[in-house]
Amino acid sequence: MTHVVGIEARGFVVGSPAAVALRAGFVAVRKSASGRLPGPTLATTSTEDYRGIAHDLRMQEVLGPGARVLRIDDWAERGSQAETAAALVQRSGAEFLGVSLVVDELPDDVRVRLGRGPQRVVRGVAGCDPAVTRSATAWRASPAVTRPSPTSTASAPAAA
Repeated sequence: MTHVVGIEARGFVVGSPAAVALRAGFVAVRKSASGRLPGPTLATTSTEDYRGIAHDLRMQEVLGPGARVLRIDDWAERGSQAETAAALVQRSGAEFLGVSLVVDELPDDVRVRLGRGPQRVVRGVAGCDPAVTRSATAWRASPAVTRPSPTSTASAPAAA
């Protein structure tokens, strides 16, 4: 992987530190014509998102043949912006590797189109064994895991 793509705004927050950690370049995808980008850009419009809004997405024309690109974001439900970002990456001549998400609520058909495929998801939750695996459907249906607050007191074993 040579680059990470992040979509405005939380994709910038999640994607840019991931790019630094992976020693990859970061490419910002901006929403609407108001977000400025220097130099030549590629642009297209997404299908409607979960709120029924189609977004104009733009990115600098900095990718090309030989670039291998991963999209990183916090959450995806319908995948409209993810598919549009993938199309921009491919239009630049780069190879789109797939999507890495903190919360994946994508339908299986979209997940397959984005290179994720129906799969088992490994999840690590604070206080839980990270080796525990569940299917994405079971993960969405699972109750939330909670941790005791740092101020709560645990009962100590009785002295013998």
